[in-house]
Formats: sequence, C-alpha cells, structure tokens
Amino acid sequence: MYIKLSISLLLCFCITLSAQVMQFEFSQHDFGTIQEDQGPVTVEFSFLNKGEAKLQITNVKASCDCTTPGWTRAEVAPGFKGYIKAQYNPANRPGAFKKTLTVFYTYQNTEYSIPLTITGFVMKGVLSKFPTKKGNLRFTSEYFSFYSISTQKPVQQQLKIYNQGSKPLLILGQSKIHPAYKLTIQPTKINPNDSAVVELVFDPEKRQKIGDVVDTIVVKTDDELQPLKSFYVLSTIHTYFPKLSREDSLKAPRISIPQSVQDVGTVKQGDTIRVTYELINTGKKDLKILSTSSSCACTISKPEKETIAPGEKTQLKVVFYTEGKSGKNTKQIYLYTNDPFQPEPILKLKSDIQAPVSPINPAKPDSTGTH
Repeated sequence: MYIKLSISLLLCFCITLSAQVMQFEFSQHDFGTIQEDQGPVTVEFSFLNKGEAKLQITNVKASCDCTTPGWTRAEVAPGFKGYIKAQYNPANRPGAFKKTLTVFYTYQNTEYSIPLTITGFVMKGVLSKFPTKKGNLRFTSEYFSFYSISTQKPVQQQLKIYNQGSKPLLILGQSKIHPAYKLTIQPTKINPNDSAVVELVFDPEKRQKIGDVVDTIVVKTDDELQPLKSFYVLSTIHTYFPKLSREDSLKAPRISIPQSVQDVGTVKQGDTIRVTYELINTGKKDLKILSTSSSCACTISKPEKETIAPGEKTQLKVVFYTEGKSGKNTKQIYLYTNDPFQPEPILKLKSDIQAPVSPINPAKPDSTGTH
C-alpha cells in the first residue's frame, strides 16, 4: 500500500513540475465547426519556460495520423517562449473529434510529458460530394460504370456536376457519340454554387459489342478554364439468351475446347510466351467468337477466325509478355460466344516465371593497402 501511494505521489509531483516548468497560455483548443472540404486547420500552443534551466522538446506524439504536430526544435531558455503546432486534417472524418498531442521534453536531465487537446466538429462540405474537378465544374464522378449488364434491355445511370465558379456555365452540346448512348444534362445553365444532373441511357444491344467496352463522351461548355468535359463509360456486356425450345437447343452452336488449361512450365522473366488453344464448333449453327479479353494487359488473344462453321475448328492464339512478372502465374483468357449453353468459357495459361538472380558485388580491396 505504501509503495503504491509513493508511486502515485511521484507521478503527481512529476505532472505538477511539468506544468510549472512548461506554462502554456492554453492546453486545449476547440476548432468549433469546420468544413471537410476546406482543408486542414492549425492551432499553435504557445508556452513559457518558467524553470531555472533550459528545456528541450524531444518529441510530440499525436493520438491519430490525422493530426500532424510541429514544435520548437531549439532549446528554450528560462523566461523564453516556444510553441507546439497541431494541424488537423478533416478529410473523410465527418462528425465530432477529440485528439491528443503528448509533448515530451527534458529538463535538468529528466524527461517529462504534458498533454494537449484539440476538439471540434467536421461538417461534410458540398465540395466533398464532388471530388473530381474539371475547370469550374466539379463531378460526383467522371465515370459511368455498368458491370455485368446484358443485351436484354437498356440501362441508365445518373451523376451530378457542380458549378464552383463565380458565374453561370452553359452546356453547349456534345461531340458525336455512338447511337447506343443518350446523354442529357439538366439544367443546361448551371448557376454558381448550383448543380445539374447528368443522365446516361445506354442500350447495350445497339453497341454491338460483347465483353469489356470503354467509351468516351465529350461535352462542350462555355467554361473558360476547360470548355470540354469528358465522361467515361465502362461496361462489361453479356449476350442475353432467351429460353430455347428443345428443337432450337438441338440446332444451337456449341463450343468445345479440348485443352482449356495450358501449363508452359518454367520460363525466364522477359520471355514472350506464345500458345494456341483449339476451338471446335460441335453444334448445328455457326459459332461466333464475339470478343476476347484477359485478366492482364500483358496477355493478348486473337482467334484465327471469328465465325466457325458446324464441324469446323480454329485456333485462338495467345501471347503472354512476362516482363516484370515472377513466380507462379495464372492468366485467364475470357471468350464471349453465341453458344447459349457456354457463352463465356474461360481459358487458363499457367507458368512459373524465374526472375534473374542479382550478381553478388565483388569485395572491395582493403583500404589499408594490406594484401
């Protein structure tokens, strides 16, 4: 009991001494309500060395990486002032906050610490809802993303744009786009600190392409900073197959791939690997290879023929560039076909890529000249 009491008294004495030596004008600061999109806020805690010897701040630790500290690096003589700065970044941190900075310093060969506190409330700002900036317009996003859609029916998506400029902006039109897309922006006159809705209606069947599709739509405005605004359409389109009758199913094209997985074994990094896959149409109608893609830009695939008659076969040629790759690798090649029973078969290319071994640096000669 006496030991515990002694420790408590010692801690109390150290804290009291710390407070007496390093005297702050204030040890807590409330930022009040701040806007998330207005960037970091900073406060400076000023202190006076009330002791009889110099003190040295050795470190300042923040309770969160959202708070960046700064402090007087030189020794602070008796009667002189120093400072601790705290910069708080409110990005992606809406709501109330309370953070602590622990100041460590030495005084007369003994280390002490003292806490400082910052508080406040982060209001989610308007601009944070529009992270992409293009001239005087800001966007909730510049991408229309349509994943796993089919050719069965059109799809639509909306995003918003915001005028952060000082005068109205006009939407003047758009560049020529594929007829599969219909883009509208309402209103076409966007006043300062106001927004508009951008809607895209996309008919995948009219796009006449299966698999991964990337398109760009350019909108013309009277924005002096950047008159042309680009939107990007990302989609993965699948063929829609209605339910077939028994008779139609017997007449349908059918794809057969005798060896859908190939393993080339051990190769050297930087080698170019070339393999072929045999594609056979075992159905009664023409088999069409509508599109091919892969899991990596390092892998390119192309069929010799895109239309395979019943009973015929063709080869799919695949090239894999191993530059920058190492270890066991599996690349996937995706086929998009008009086979209603196997519309999207997946091929695999396996390899074990050996990276070059760095040469061992030769030993340097003894600097003393001894042999």
